[in-house]
Amino acid sequence: MELIPSVSRSSGLEKDGNALLSPKVQEEYRAFIQEKIDAYWVKYPLGSGDDPMSEQDAINKREIEGNLLILLRKLREGLLSIKRRDAFAQEAYETSLHLAVLFKSPVQITSTLSHLFPDFYVVQRHPRQTSSSTRSKTVSPRETLPPPSSLDAEATITTEEVADARPGALSSTLILLLHHLATAYPSQVAFFTQLRKLHPSLQAALRAPASLSHRKPSSASPRSPSSAECPAPSETPPPPPSKPELAGGATPIADSQQAKGPGEDASPHEWLRGLARCLRRRDYASLAQLARPDAYLPFVRTRPSAPARTEEPRRDRREAVATAALGALVDALVERARATAWGVLRAAYRELSLRAPGEPTGTTATWLARSLTLGAWEEDADAEGVVERWLEGRRARGEARRKEGDAGPVEGRWVLVR
Repeated sequence: MELIPSVSRSSGLEKDGNALLSPKVQEEYRAFIQEKIDAYWVKYPLGSGDDPMSEQDAINKREIEGNLLILLRKLREGLLSIKRRDAFAQEAYETSLHLAVLFKSPVQITSTLSHLFPDFYVVQRHPRQTSSSTRSKTVSPRETLPPPSSLDAEATITTEEVADARPGALSSTLILLLHHLATAYPSQVAFFTQLRKLHPSLQAALRAPASLSHRKPSSASPRSPSSAECPAPSETPPPPPSKPELAGGATPIADSQQAKGPGEDASPHEWLRGLARCLRRRDYASLAQLARPDAYLPFVRTRPSAPARTEEPRRDRREAVATAALGALVDALVERARATAWGVLRAAYRELSLRAPGEPTGTTATWLARSLTLGAWEEDADAEGVVERWLEGRRARGEARRKEGDAGPVEGRWVLVR
């Protein structure tokens, strides 16, 4: 299995050059890849990406990830060569997509998405002639066909909305749109272009409320973006006393009204449009609410009916990886928004005081956590500790430093380096 060449490079001339054209070999090769993927998750469990590691360990991790993506690419080439589009091929493409997202490989993401959409999620039913008279009749190009209502119902071309039969359709569609939103940031042209170009059945799945996300998307009527979108920014700034005072008497920019997360009847379409609108308006407090896992997890959790016991562990693992991939793209969006907000703060202020005199404890830290989408401004949250740790990371990059006093560094005071 290690020595099987890719179809595109062997051209059938090398030994076993066409091996991956065999469906049986493809399935054996997929099992071989899964063993390596399982070994990777044992060594680097999901959610451990931010854990500190040595430089050599980081290099080894990236090397393993690159090798896994190469193996999956070789498998995709075999699937594409024989135009295999069954459930096995769909699972292989989706696994490749999820790992490409988690391993931060935009090239592999784009390549996989181009083969998944729309072939694997939109099925065309072709006319089936059931009447003997219909089969024997040949229609001249100049003849006028009867209206559709007079044709046999089974002979009408219909489009299957396959969100139920193929649960991966919705999560893959969300990954597709978030990928365009993240890679082209701050431009949103690619995102809205792709959103308009989606097949009607996928658009219907996006517009279905979360409570109906596992039913046929055609049963849900389109909804206009409302609760999940960011509120319009206030034209009248709030009074100065309600804002924390920074070092030197500066007053920070007015915070936007905090947005509520999507409710039970919110749809993935509303959630996506809300993310895009928050990014355009730089309403990072509301963006942080929409970026919380509980805001998008209801859209991607599958509810298969009576799954086989032997399939449950594998299905749960696939769902966990798909959810992690979606979360990784959301986090990438938040990181880009945070970088923009941080640039504004560095340009606007020379110093930050997390404990300004005369203000309630943690007020400035709470405002900074909200402005930087650090997600630590809820009641009883340690906003000051979160901001301190984040600023320590900026200090390592030379973007901030602690303010020095007569007795050494002043606690809670930071100087921003431009």
